[in-house]
Amino acid sequence: PPLRGLTGDRLTVVLFGDSLTQRGFGEGGWCGALAHFFQRKADIYNRGYGGYNTRWARYLVPYIFPLSEDTVSAASQHLLVAVWFGANDAAAPSERVHVPLDEYEDNLRAILRHVKRAARQVILLTPPPVHEPSRLKFQKEKYGAGATGVAERTTEAAGRYAAVAARIAKELDVECIDIWSLMIAHSDPSKNLKPGDAWPAFVGANQEGGDGLHFSASGQAFVADALLGALRGGGNVHGLVSIDEIPTELPLGSAVNAEDFMGSFLDHQIKARSALIAYGFGNGHGRHSSSGQALTASYSSVPWAVPVFSFFAGAAIASMILRGPSLISSAAKGISKRRAN
Repeated sequence: PPLRGLTGDRLTVVLFGDSLTQRGFGEGGWCGALAHFFQRKADIYNRGYGGYNTRWARYLVPYIFPLSEDTVSAASQHLLVAVWFGANDAAAPSERVHVPLDEYEDNLRAILRHVKRAARQVILLTPPPVHEPSRLKFQKEKYGAGATGVAERTTEAAGRYAAVAARIAKELDVECIDIWSLMIAHSDPSKNLKPGDAWPAFVGANQEGGDGLHFSASGQAFVADALLGALRGGGNVHGLVSIDEIPTELPLGSAVNAEDFMGSFLDHQIKARSALIAYGFGNGHGRHSSSGQALTASYSSVPWAVPVFSFFAGAAIASMILRGPSLISSAAKGISKRRAN
């Protein structure tokens, strides 16, 4: 079919963070839940780097999100970027990954300012609380006699970094999901757990393999629910078009005419790409339908497609500009009638 490679038409979502992001595609992971939410609508790129802090991320951000003059156009931006750093920055000063709070603030501000230019929407997540007894147990299991017996990460320290992250997000008008506060405030009446008592299970407390920092299955689900809840919030969530309004690049299998499958692809793609133009959508690869020429060329191997597309796609785009996207569907119907004749 006339697709422009794997990075052609589908929108893009990038998850940029440390090990909490890197592990997000594990069993029941929050990244996997996000991929399911955007299935056939956007590709999810996991850029989680275990053990990284904002000092290192600030250096990497222009290479992961290169900017150009085209980036000012929404058509060449990622649909969404989630940024999640702080768990390592908040480690004790004796740890090599520690970043002082004031530097963390400067780094995070720089990262968000850059990413805001590369994405239509940015969401910042704050570092989670840390279950210190589980960290000490993990430390002893990992280092044996070399364990210090002092927790290198604490809930109190993570909370200070989380508060700074939330403040910077507000300053820069970035959506913030305050995981630290949400987990601390969470209760579980079914288990008779009050706020402050439920969250340790999210970071693997008293569970095999739990280390007091990385998420258990319930912790992954908690993050997924918080993130998807923010995305679903309403018809027009945080500047994002409702998921139902984002077109797929190809029709659903049930909508394909088996007797004329190429025609089904063409009809759908004209409507889909016109909708992307109407909403100003493209993707972070800088690929977008700014004119009908690229789509016309992609159909050059189908003898009847070029003249049909050239006429009707031009009409659809002109109608969209003059009267709005409501005429897109009528243009597509015209194509079907022309082909039938």
